[in-house]
Amino acid sequence: MRTPLVIFSVLLTALVAGGAPAAAQQDMFDQRTDAARAQMMEQPETALAYAHEAEGLAARIDDPDARETAIITSLWLQVEALSRLNRHEDAAPLVADATARIERHAPNSRLHGGLLKARASIKSTNGEVHDALADLHTAHDIYRELDAPRDQAIVLQNLGMIYWRARDYARVLNYYDQANETYPDDPVLTYAGHNNRGNAYKEMGNFAAAEAAYEAALTTVLPLDSPTLEARLLTNIASAQFLQGKLEEAEASIERGMARGNKTDGGWERFLWGMKAKVALARNRPETARALIERTFEGENLATTSSIFRDFHDAARKVYARLGDHERAYQHLMALGRLEQEAMEAASSTNAALLGAKFDAANQELRITKLEADQLRNDRELQNSQNRIQLMTIGGVIAAAAALMILSALSYAFLTVRRSHKEVSDANDMLTHAAQHDALTGLPNRPSFRKRMRAALDAAARGEHAGALFLIDLDRFKEINDTLGHASGDLLLCGVAQRLGARLSDGDEPCRLGGDEFAVVIRSTTDRTELADLADRLIADICQPFDLEEGRASVGATIGIALTGEDGMTIDGLSRSADLALYAAKEEGRGRHLFYTPEMRAAADDRRRLENDLKEALGRGELSVVYQPIVNSQTIEIEAYEALLRWTHPERGVIAPETFIAIAEDAGLINRIGSWVLRTACETATTWPEHVKLAVNLSALQVQSDSLASTVLSALSASGLPPQRLELEVTESVFLRHGNKTKEMLARLRSIGVELALDDFGTGYSSLGYLHRAEFSKIKIDRSFVRAAMDGWDEGVAVIEAIVQLANGLGMVTTAEGIETEEERQNMVRLGCSQLQGYLFGRPEPQELPDRDLADVTPIRPDGSGKPIRKIAFR
Repeated sequence: MRTPLVIFSVLLTALVAGGAPAAAQQDMFDQRTDAARAQMMEQPETALAYAHEAEGLAARIDDPDARETAIITSLWLQVEALSRLNRHEDAAPLVADATARIERHAPNSRLHGGLLKARASIKSTNGEVHDALADLHTAHDIYRELDAPRDQAIVLQNLGMIYWRARDYARVLNYYDQANETYPDDPVLTYAGHNNRGNAYKEMGNFAAAEAAYEAALTTVLPLDSPTLEARLLTNIASAQFLQGKLEEAEASIERGMARGNKTDGGWERFLWGMKAKVALARNRPETARALIERTFEGENLATTSSIFRDFHDAARKVYARLGDHERAYQHLMALGRLEQEAMEAASSTNAALLGAKFDAANQELRITKLEADQLRNDRELQNSQNRIQLMTIGGVIAAAAALMILSALSYAFLTVRRSHKEVSDANDMLTHAAQHDALTGLPNRPSFRKRMRAALDAAARGEHAGALFLIDLDRFKEINDTLGHASGDLLLCGVAQRLGARLSDGDEPCRLGGDEFAVVIRSTTDRTELADLADRLIADICQPFDLEEGRASVGATIGIALTGEDGMTIDGLSRSADLALYAAKEEGRGRHLFYTPEMRAAADDRRRLENDLKEALGRGELSVVYQPIVNSQTIEIEAYEALLRWTHPERGVIAPETFIAIAEDAGLINRIGSWVLRTACETATTWPEHVKLAVNLSALQVQSDSLASTVLSALSASGLPPQRLELEVTESVFLRHGNKTKEMLARLRSIGVELALDDFGTGYSSLGYLHRAEFSKIKIDRSFVRAAMDGWDEGVAVIEAIVQLANGLGMVTTAEGIETEEERQNMVRLGCSQLQGYLFGRPEPQELPDRDLADVTPIRPDGSGKPIRKIAFR
């Protein structure tokens, strides 16, 4: 809605503009654009109105060039305002028109860069991250040429927002740091930087750092006298304080925000009401909290609320659940689930686009650009020194009477210039080296690697040299960072770099591509036997323990090999072949090398086709859930069913779960599919006897998702299944990444009332250490131990006995998996397992389960006695 003042202004403009002289037309246009810019941050609706007025005034400017510039400027301002109002569909055609016009009228101008930034914002919001990155890099190049550091800083902040959508908050912080270093003197940019850093810290769980960042943003905003911005920041401060349990401080911040927010027409008060509701609920005042939360959502359609309402949907759900209003609690739970799903999908698509764009390399190019700018400054300093000596020489000719004194001065200046020249040359050498080498290990970096690859490929094309490319990935490096810290991880990476350099021949060039990825450009040989021997020696070298400050640590290495010319004649082609070989080597168990073969590309293409089919499988009804019984080891009565996902492809038939689950995880589909499995299984379980539980497997990626708890609540709420009848099974791999975050999520799941089971116990790393991290109610013993015990392996028997004894001491149930024969069943009962699961008791089947006759199965008691088992049936 336009304010009355703006409407009056529009009418007045329409009345007087027709008769105004040319200069007045330009002045009126400038006034409207200045007003639009001034209102853009706080009141984008008002800014949009001014931009519309400016467009009408622009059309009446006499000078054609000035008129075209003015029209494009007004369109750009409209796009900026519409973007801030989340009206991206309305903004898209305007930015397309304006960009086409500026490319004809004034390419590479500052206005051109502004339009590219605006278009990038719209494209990234629409999921077109590749195109958004291209626009931002072009804009950055334009601003660099124009020496516009403020605009460069804005581009860096925009890059940070792309990583925000990807939920990569560490990189968000990095880009805002870069933006601040590029242009630290603008209060609006500084405010945005602090505020978004606070948001990132809050999402990372560092609430104290978030509060400090918000406070810094507020300090920056106060001189601007902006009530709306102050109210927003005080809301954020209150949120961070609330999350730290500082209720009194949070309430004081809310009251400060109310005092400022009531003077604005931005509608921000509703979010202050929402924060106040959260405090009231924490103080056990649910009736007060309900009145406040209703003010937050007054006039809002819960089916279409934006992401800014996410936390308040969660608060509303808790408020209504406390008061027993389950219908409204469910409505807000659904809204919260919708927003989380949208956020996950956006993060998935953004991450995929960033990976495809190899944006880390693009970020490196920005750093190189900064180094090159420093080099230019040094060059200018050298030129200034040379100019000074020339002026002094001229002075010597004019003042011949003081020749001796001038000569002395010239000698000193000459020495000074030579010293300055050497210092600048040394600095340039350092800058050149820094631009081409990794700062941590000193190895050539990714851009330098591409140059070396280009030289190697050109030489191969001329028939001078042939060679190969090694892509090296460290195994278990993430564990070093998680257990010993990033400083130890950095030392280990330096050690790997040293070992690579010590092993390689002259002419072979090791590079660090980023993270724990290394590459070696081989130019000394193309003999496969020699290359294989070199790869094995490199793997052996890297696998030797490293002495770090925090202790000794070991990692492994996997290598993919592609031959120059034979496996690719372009950088990307050869890299793709080596990457496929690396992927295949990892699939075969890591710690080895593989040469690229055409079959690998065929397998990758097949995997990509399966990924595309999987994206449509759920909608086409190709996915289904089957259920396998879990029985009591003593009575053989069914105590639970495990829900298992199956995919029947219309052309390929049944696809193995170990195949398509991995594809779903890589493609970012696992959360959507997992949510469907949970809802379907919970609904099915409601038809079972009340004592029969439901077990559902969770992927490690699902546990890392912030929306998992909401997904579980939604499935339980929609089906009516009691939480205590749901068991969620996780494997030890969930702890290998985001340990603290995983622990918090498992605690949230426990608070809902569901039970947790640790699946495939003993097959991962440091198994016993995980049991104290979450309150598991069940341990599932992997089939491999059952098989080992049956094969007469004494250690296998000892492992199962130890697991059972440990579980009994911790009050946990033990389930032995993969029981297929009567002998296996008897042995597992003798070893003390509480539950059994396997084909002996039933294969995974759809929900319409037939009666199962197990009368021939005799339970084995610890004392060796037994009795006939009655027929059990699923009804």
